[in-house]
Amino acid sequence: MVGAPFIVSMIGFVPAVPWGYQLVPADRQIEVPKYVRPRTFTPERAFGWGGGFSAIYPVDGAGGYQLFGICPGPIVDPAQRLADFREQFTFPRPGDIFRYRAIERAEYDAVRATVEDGTFRYRQREVEFVPHDWFADPDGTVRRLEGVLDA
Repeated sequence: MVGAPFIVSMIGFVPAVPWGYQLVPADRQIEVPKYVRPRTFTPERAFGWGGGFSAIYPVDGAGGYQLFGICPGPIVDPAQRLADFREQFTFPRPGDIFRYRAIERAEYDAVRATVEDGTFRYRQREVEFVPHDWFADPDGTVRRLEGVLDA
């Protein structure tokens, strides 16, 4: 289920946090308990999961979601130095569809190097997502999205 696409349902709570909702039927949703008492420190780019939502923490700060890793790419660039942040300083945007994937340390370090040297780019593809189609046939819609996202 973790490999299924997510739709960014909103940006917010802490400015620039993308909230992802997994595009699987409700009975297959992964739900993870949130902490009763939030941590006082969560590192920038930490990937967390709470309830049925994923989140990426844009900056160091408090947090109450279970942590599963750290994303190598930024989701906020206030200086708008990187190409994917030219139009706005946050990435992704509400309505974007994306997938998480595990990477090895060497790939993480390589991505971080491109962030530091200013050449980092997100892999992006245009997809058509029709909510009615997803509600009518979630698995078929996800298979179609995965075919586009994997291309």
